[in-house]
Amino acid sequence: MNEPRGVLRVAVPTSLGRQYIVPALPRFAVQYPMLKVLAIFGDSRTDIVATGVDAALCIGPAEDASLAARRVFEARFVTCASPDYLSRNGTPRTPAELDGHDCLALLSPSSGAPIEWGFEKNHERITFVPQGRLAMSDGDALVDAAVSGAGIVTVLDVLASRSIASGVLRPILTDWQGPNRHPISVVYRQQRHLPANVRVFADFVAGLFPRRTPTDTNCSNSTPARNSPAGRSPFQPHQLEVALALGVQFSAQYKC
Repeated sequence: MNEPRGVLRVAVPTSLGRQYIVPALPRFAVQYPMLKVLAIFGDSRTDIVATGVDAALCIGPAEDASLAARRVFEARFVTCASPDYLSRNGTPRTPAELDGHDCLALLSPSSGAPIEWGFEKNHERITFVPQGRLAMSDGDALVDAAVSGAGIVTVLDVLASRSIASGVLRPILTDWQGPNRHPISVVYRQQRHLPANVRVFADFVAGLFPRRTPTDTNCSNSTPARNSPAGRSPFQPHQLEVALALGVQFSAQYKC
């Protein structure tokens, strides 16, 4: 086996990078001392082939047939609030009970308007537009505000999982979250022989998430998500906009 060496260029979404990748990079550097990592953080659209990026972390189905994907996590949306907020204001049991609560809105990057939340239970789908006193354009800031007791938030669980695990956020309406899962993958150019640098990075990232379903797939032959028609994203329209606004790389972000 070739010892990984040289330069590895990886594109990393800001929110996931800060929470999962950055804290682990020192351990990765110790494990592979001959490998230099250039981590490019950001949420702008970048063509990984044209820019020379070796691998990228993205969310959603990969649609470019020239790329392959190693799935490392399957995210879902979660609604949560701090225990302090819930003790002061009560815990909603249904989406209808969100009215009257401080629901923290994520602002659409395209329109600047609050992005609606989606709920599903027993094939019943409900949408809700948060109308709290705080609205933000950054997903990490929104989670921080919820932790501080400012109100209720709906985000991808991958962004709130550590706050939930530590007890500073508490999930609510868990039976209304619906069945959809949204794959997070390490994507890279499809090649006959995968470079050792990319392989070890994908293996390493797969171990950083709380749950994982690692599979290597040809992007052009990916299996559609459950309850999602072939060729369509598993995101509902409002969920796609939330994912984009949260700074997590969707397929178009890195053309994966």
